[in-house]
Formats: sequence, structure tokens, C-alpha cells
Amino acid sequence: DASMAVNNSSGFNCRAVKGTNRWSHHSYGQAIDINPLWNPWVRGSVVDHTSGKDFLDRESMMPGLIRAGDSTVQSFEKYGWKWGGYWSNGRKDYQHFSTSGK
Repeated sequence: DASMAVNNSSGFNCRAVKGTNRWSHHSYGQAIDINPLWNPWVRGSVVDHTSGKDFLDRESMMPGLIRAGDSTVQSFEKYGWKWGGYWSNGRKDYQHFSTSGK
């Protein structure tokens, strides 16, 4: 949470999926989070990190925000990685790219 609050991007870090005892895809180098404060995880009205609420507008042209089809998404897709901003399970994880799509 402290790292997210200061917008640190992170790749390989050994940690459990928040609220579980399962290893995160980050633990295996199969996921990366980019600018997590500006590109928050969202489910309904729940936003993680809470300060990320200021950055929910995906139409904003603020540098650092990841948007559908932008150069960041295209670059990861070129190598088969999937973006959490495309999730359709009631959640969006705008910071998250992974090899599995999870």
C-alpha cells in the first residue's frame, strides 16, 4: 500500500494476492503494475489505492494514465501480455499487465 501511495511501478516482487494466501503472478515475473496510483484497481465504488479516485477518468489526457488502445497497451499486447483495464468481471485493474490476463 505504501508503494502504491507514491505511485511506484513494480514488476517482479514475491507477494500474495491481496486478501489471500495465493502467490501473485508478480511473484513469478508474469505481471507488472504501472503507475498504480494513477491507474488504480476498481470494483464498483471501491478503489485501491484510495487516492486513485482522483484518476478514474480514463478519458483524461494526463501523462501516465493508461487508456484502452494507447501505446502502452499496444506495446504489451505486441508480446502477448494482457491489460487489466479490459477485464469484464466487474473489476478493472488499470495498472496491471500480465501474461495470463489475470
